[in-house]
Amino acid sequence: MGDMLIRNISDALRADIENLARKNGQSVTETAREIMRIGVDAAMRRNAEFIEMPPGQKLLCLAKGASESDAEFDEFRQIMDGIRHGADRPLPEFK
Repeated sequence: MGDMLIRNISDALRADIENLARKNGQSVTETAREIMRIGVDAAMRRNAEFIEMPPGQKLLCLAKGASESDAEFDEFRQIMDGIRHGADRPLPEFK
């Protein structure tokens, strides 16, 4: 088993981990390992869901993080919906 040194943890995060450890009767190390395992599992599920998404849905997810406000994101979503479902959208020509 390897070791890991994590630098620049905020005082608040460290205090939260210490409080959780105390509450659960565990060491800080055991608690931190458990929290990291839960976090990694959640990140892997999120990534798997992202990979399986249709491309348009991926674009919406990426845009949500890039927009400066919810209103800006909503405007982007309306534009994308208009492009995707709009009546003015030409049918593709297959030859």
